[in-house]
Amino acid sequence: MKKKLLISALAIFSWNICAELYREVTVPEGSAGKSAHLIFFIPRNIKGFQLFDITGKVMPLTVINRAGGRIEIFFNPESGTKFKLEYRDNPVKNKLAQQHSGVLQYYRRGSNVTIADVDDFREQWEKNTRNEKCGIVHRVYTGMNRAGRPFNSLNIYRGFLNIEQAGEYTFYTASTDASFILIDGREVVSWPGRHSVHRGLRGEFSGQIMLTAGIHKFEYFHANQQWQYFAIAALKFPGEKQMEIIRSEMFVPMVKTELGALMGSTASETADMSWEHCATLVIDGMQMQQFKSIPHGNLYYFRPDRYRIGAYDILVEPDFAPAAVSDEQAKAMLSEIWTKRYDTPLSSDAYRFLAVAIPFFKMEMIAEDFYKEIIASEIVIPSDALFAFFYRTKFEKMLEAEKYKEAVEELNLLRNNNINVDTVNLELGRMNFYYLAERELARKLFKEINPKKLSGVFLRNYYILEADLALFFDGFDRALSLYSKMDSASKTMSRRHLLEADGALISLRNALISKRYADAMDYLDNSLDIRPELRLNPEINWLKAQLLAGMNRPRYAACCAELSLLMNPDIATAAKAALWLGDFYRKNNDNTRAMKCYEYILTFAPQTKEAVNAEHFLKELRSQKEK
Repeated sequence: MKKKLLISALAIFSWNICAELYREVTVPEGSAGKSAHLIFFIPRNIKGFQLFDITGKVMPLTVINRAGGRIEIFFNPESGTKFKLEYRDNPVKNKLAQQHSGVLQYYRRGSNVTIADVDDFREQWEKNTRNEKCGIVHRVYTGMNRAGRPFNSLNIYRGFLNIEQAGEYTFYTASTDASFILIDGREVVSWPGRHSVHRGLRGEFSGQIMLTAGIHKFEYFHANQQWQYFAIAALKFPGEKQMEIIRSEMFVPMVKTELGALMGSTASETADMSWEHCATLVIDGMQMQQFKSIPHGNLYYFRPDRYRIGAYDILVEPDFAPAAVSDEQAKAMLSEIWTKRYDTPLSSDAYRFLAVAIPFFKMEMIAEDFYKEIIASEIVIPSDALFAFFYRTKFEKMLEAEKYKEAVEELNLLRNNNINVDTVNLELGRMNFYYLAERELARKLFKEINPKKLSGVFLRNYYILEADLALFFDGFDRALSLYSKMDSASKTMSRRHLLEADGALISLRNALISKRYADAMDYLDNSLDIRPELRLNPEINWLKAQLLAGMNRPRYAACCAELSLLMNPDIATAAKAALWLGDFYRKNNDNTRAMKCYEYILTFAPQTKEAVNAEHFLKELRSQKEK
């Protein structure tokens, strides 16, 4: 309670003296002709700020970016000078400084107009002045638009290139929709119109220019009319054969200034805070952002929002160019979040992110604790996120090890806790149908599923299970009608693509012969995703049974072999599948089913070599039965 009262008192104190708060700013030597870069932090009650030199003259400044209480500006000082950054009760309109260095992105919301050339771009830029923003980028190499929405946006990237060697340089652009590169105001590369980025990635849009050693102005104009956003600028050095992204160190850097503590009217230090955006981890479209704060240590945020810490605001936005995070760093971040969860309670967004990130980085120690804690407590986590976590960390391993009874127990536990019931019922139905041969129970569970609550791969599996149940209980024709209703790429595929799909099946058989079972299964899964109707091909199901047997998953293999026999296969396939299935049941002491398989061979494939073995095993089983 004392801590909360202290924070509240601090906020009130800051409000009372905000007009008399200031900082000292020192510009290092050697900054002539360059812009000074400054980052500072202000309490949320501050309305404005101004920069003064030692004579009291107001310095022009440009706000590059603002994220809550974090302000990023540049200004153009003399080398080695000192300034005073003063806070105001009321908003202040500062005169803008002119850019001397750095790479800035300027953004304006555009309109749905196709850009034909540079003049067309400039005309649209002048017409559309809404929502103008500005921010720093290290280089023109991005797949997201940090400054605003990508759809119908106009963007200008401006900076200065430091050319060390004179010669002919080739510049390249790759972008979604129109882009142009200008060097010293001269158009060098043009790619107008509406288009995808792919041809640009092959270096098809380029231009040459002779450059002297020294500083040259760089501009990149980009008009984007789609939700996808790519803006890439590359070059080829004189005498080189390969293009490369224009490196950040080639652009003239901004000079970093030294910032003093937050001071009050009596030149005494007052309560202050700062933070640095350290890293962004992106998985499955979700982001976790790490900030390093003084005095609060590492802070983690999982969704765009404004967060308050004491008298300060942090505005977290989707990060357009996340800092590179190694696997080791990511694991350390996740471990820290989990370790400190009692001191800093995790939000629903945090649990959703962890449910994806922990299995992604194979953090088995945390995974076990995470699952037990979620199941045993009333922690709020979206049921779909929890089920996805269970699926990735436990369920898939159980299936691979054919621990089907354990998997059923875990699924029932989730269902009893009312966790994603429809998805759980689907998986229970699949378990009982494909792995445990409990077809009646599978049908009962299937009838309890609401398909409107399924999505993605689960909805597709629902329709596949529906067709396979129909095959078993209603016959081939009913299953065929259900598979025909499913989306199939083959309905719109050209003859060439159909041949390529058939080629994947040939690759599958080759992989099976060479016992590369995992590769073969990848080929098969790809073919079945493209053409689900192949699931009604008895030869494909027998092929899948052989793959699964080779991967030490005999129970699932037995289901595929049984399905193959229900599809009226040719005599050769029927004999092989039935003999393998009979041997499987015999080894598992299910002699009744084994005898039915051998009798099937003698009835429908009596002239095959498999019939000889079937007759031998059938006699053996009958004699055992008589004893």
